[in-house]
Amino acid sequence: MALTEIEYGSLASSEVMNNNFEYLDNRISELSESQIAGLASVNSNIVSINATLSSLGDSVDESVEEINTALDEIGSMVEASGLYVTTYINGASWCREYFSDKDKTTRLWMVQGGHSSYGNSQFQTRTISFVKTFSSICNVTGILVGAGGASDSNQGVSSWSTSSFVYVHRGWGSGVSWVAFGK
Repeated sequence: MALTEIEYGSLASSEVMNNNFEYLDNRISELSESQIAGLASVNSNIVSINATLSSLGDSVDESVEEINTALDEIGSMVEASGLYVTTYINGASWCREYFSDKDKTTRLWMVQGGHSSYGNSQFQTRTISFVKTFSSICNVTGILVGAGGASDSNQGVSSWSTSSFVYVHRGWGSGVSWVAFGK
């Protein structure tokens, strides 16, 4: 049944009026049902995304713990081997240098990392300076972090030098946790 047009100034029968009201009532009911179904689908997707982010956050936490444990073990082995170690901590950043001599003039290796916060933002490019400058080329990696995890996989270190690196992300995040190593 379709909506029947009633010309201005004319009288419509009760049947035409009732059919028009019934048509409009059916259209409103269909629209309401469609919106309820759409909302249920969105809610289901949100639950699924939250579960995925929670799982990803747990995996990142476990990986960070494993990396820290490995770094501690490496540090203990290096110290036991007669190398000289210096550790710096500056707020949320840190640096550990390994030297071959007691006067600490010949650096063999350096590992540094930290967390750079920048508020919850999206589509950002950040230049982050190292605690100490590397003497030669280094490698760096970063992980976008946010409340409950990062919302996008389009992120990463786009370039680096011996003194800083550029971190780019498209999704929402509140900072980057990073680690760099080299000489």
